[in-house]
Amino acid sequence: MEMTKDKLIKIIFGAAAIVIIGTYLFLYRPLIGKLKVQHLKCRTIESETEQAREAAATLQKKDKKTILNEADVSAAIDELTRLAKSKDINLISTTPLQIKGKEDLYKILPIEVEIESVYEDLGVFLGSLDKLEKSLATIDSFGVVPDKEKPLNLRTKLVINIYLVSGEYAQ
Repeated sequence: MEMTKDKLIKIIFGAAAIVIIGTYLFLYRPLIGKLKVQHLKCRTIESETEQAREAAATLQKKDKKTILNEADVSAAIDELTRLAKSKDINLISTTPLQIKGKEDLYKILPIEVEIESVYEDLGVFLGSLDKLEKSLATIDSFGVVPDKEKPLNLRTKLVINIYLVSGEYAQ
């Protein structure tokens, strides 16, 4: 049986068509399915990442609080003074004490403060200490006595601890 040129061409084209169809059905099509699944996973991860970025940006906007380093002690005292004045607190004295802490992550700057105010303003001032933007502050000790000259006023002595980042942890 002799093959003619036309039959040979038809056999070659037929074989090529079978190879192409087989490749499509057994290789390409399953890979397309896997690609679609991976694409959906990728979109999901991208969406979650975008939501996380937005949440982080929102948190950064909400919480502007930072911890000052040891070199910025005067900035902490200035911020405390501005806060007191904005709350109608009369600062009688402000005395920074010896910084506590050794080579820890943070150190504590105690500031002894004597103030004069009415009861309501004192409460507002103490409640607003957590709103300091440049420092983290806590009350260490607290004493209140009525003012002898002005019975409606209170004289308050307190020690406010300002937390400072120390040494290698300072930015």
